[in-house]
Amino acid sequence: MFLNYQKRPYAIVVIVFLGIVVYSNTFFSSFHFDDFGYIVNNHSIKNIHDLQAIWSFCPCRFVTFFSLALNYYFSGLHVLAYHLFNLAVHLTSAVLVWRLTFLTFLTPAMKEEKISRHAGAISLWAGLIFVAHPVQTEAVTYIWQRAASMAALFYLAALCFYAQSRLLSVSSGSPRRAGGNYLCALAMTVAAMFTKENTVTLPLMIMLYEFFFIRTGKGFHWKGISPFLGTLLIIPLTMVLTKSARFREIHQVIYGPQGITPWHYLLTQFRVMVTYIRLVFLPVNQNLDYAYHVSKSIFEWPTFCSLLLLIAVLICAVRLFSKYRMISFGIFFFFLA
Repeated sequence: MFLNYQKRPYAIVVIVFLGIVVYSNTFFSSFHFDDFGYIVNNHSIKNIHDLQAIWSFCPCRFVTFFSLALNYYFSGLHVLAYHLFNLAVHLTSAVLVWRLTFLTFLTPAMKEEKISRHAGAISLWAGLIFVAHPVQTEAVTYIWQRAASMAALFYLAALCFYAQSRLLSVSSGSPRRAGGNYLCALAMTVAAMFTKENTVTLPLMIMLYEFFFIRTGKGFHWKGISPFLGTLLIIPLTMVLTKSARFREIHQVIYGPQGITPWHYLLTQFRVMVTYIRLVFLPVNQNLDYAYHVSKSIFEWPTFCSLLLLIAVLICAVRLFSKYRMISFGIFFFFLA
């Protein structure tokens, strides 16, 4: 192969180039659905100097709405700038996927494995698949869904910085560099918490990464993990202290006209998660708004089969842990993230 995968500039250029080509025909796609409520008609983002207004609109997504305010400040409602920002976020995330994969091959659990000889090639392909996979289309082209893309960016950045910090620590590298990377990981974690609420799982993912790839012997790096576990309080405390958690509205959404109880919602999600898995391997017939009939019993045939499949996948993840640790981690990553 003519390309030296381990040379950083080449890998980044290839990933970025492919991403630009894939999304080059989306730059002038118009606003849709939630774009109008969160961007077009949202007066809180119209004055970037009024940080209080941006914060008050949605404290738990302040970073996301501040990015929209930046877009509005420089380009008003011209969609090109919004799409360029979304694409830049996606391209950065793809590069972080490449970086995180490569760093993982350098960890104590992976560096002696035979597959690590191909770390450069595998890392590049991971980044290329991430940047071009059709399942990413909505997060990149639907402007408001930058919340999901930005959450992924901070999520991946935190993992990369944490991995770099720990690799420097276990290899007796520069303590200053290790500390700097650790603080960056912590900062990315905090930023993620103010981007989208699903990033509350990030501290647990860092703990999972430590367990899978860094931990040696029977001990565990609780001293380094504890500050991240402390960030688990950020989202719930922000919701409570700012009174931004509208529990009555959430209750009305759950028990809406269709009478969807939390239990029925959970049962329905078993089938939804199977769809996610199918889309990873067979991304056809994608839809912006899938229609699922609500599962009322665990013994409905599609629901029961979906649950069995998910359990089987988790069992496979456990059994693959010793010999195929990266595949095992990927499966757990899916369920946690």
